[in-house]
Amino acid sequence: MAFPKHQMKCSSQFLGNEQGFVLVLTMLILVALTLVGIAALDTSTFEVRIAANDRWAKLAFNLADGSVYSTSKLVSEALEGDADPDYGSLVAYTGFTTVEEGIAVPNNADDFYSVVKGYKDTQTELHETDPVNFPDDPVPDFQATPDPNSPEKIVEVYIVSREAKQIAGGGAEFGAGAAGAGYGASGGGAAILFDVDIDGFAGDTSRSAVSARFRKVLGSVGGL
Repeated sequence: MAFPKHQMKCSSQFLGNEQGFVLVLTMLILVALTLVGIAALDTSTFEVRIAANDRWAKLAFNLADGSVYSTSKLVSEALEGDADPDYGSLVAYTGFTTVEEGIAVPNNADDFYSVVKGYKDTQTELHETDPVNFPDDPVPDFQATPDPNSPEKIVEVYIVSREAKQIAGGGAEFGAGAAGAGYGASGGGAAILFDVDIDGFAGDTSRSAVSARFRKVLGSVGGL
């Protein structure tokens, strides 16, 4: 059976139109898959960045939190030894050189000891005395680099406030405090309270701040 010429021409045009539609549909599918792939890649990149930031944040917190105990021991050493903490050939206060603990340097020689003993003002006292000239980024009373191989990991210690309180049952003596904060008390003795701010810095500008309060009872073993 023969088809008319005009019917064969219409069938050929319809087939050509179908091929164009399939081509456009294929291109749209490829574009959609490309967009999905780009979105997935961006999501993976963001997740990696979030994980890295989380790691640095935790590291900074651990540096600050882990320095609470060591700072309390230094405060106790300064109070009980009436001098800067000194461990002879193992550790010199003016620049800790033990491999395990890295390097720790005070603001200036004697500053840490003087602030602990009450001979120099704390950060809060300095701010109250001269708030106009108080720096926005004050120099820490104590700075440490726990790992010499990672200089970006830094711990900064600020003694914010310091006060002495009489323990129940104790009595104040004449001239109490002449030898330093908390000294010259009888009976129950005196306790010295220290409020400190400790900042931990890790890589990628991460920073974590921890506040702590130490209570040193003079004459007691251990102390803080």
